[in-house]
Amino acid sequence: YQKRPFYKAEGIPRGGMALGEALNKYASGDPTDPVLIADDVYTTGTSFREYCDEHYPNQDVIKWCVFAHRPTELPKSWTVCYLHGPCAPLR
Repeated sequence: YQKRPFYKAEGIPRGGMALGEALNKYASGDPTDPVLIADDVYTTGTSFREYCDEHYPNQDVIKWCVFAHRPTELPKSWTVCYLHGPCAPLR
């Protein structure tokens, strides 16, 4: 679970939108806390980098996802992933 307080949650379009909305009910509402950026899947980290660079350049954010295809390239204090592992091939 998320121990660090966060101001609000935002989902990366499209996969993270519902997750961001669901997590937003746990937001502190304190603008001095960092924003939590949510996505459903972490594959390369590109979505997180692009979203944060565009919306929160040079700001402290919490990056949160449900499933990581591989270990993240981000410090553990920045990213929470609940499921890790390889993907099954699509059939």
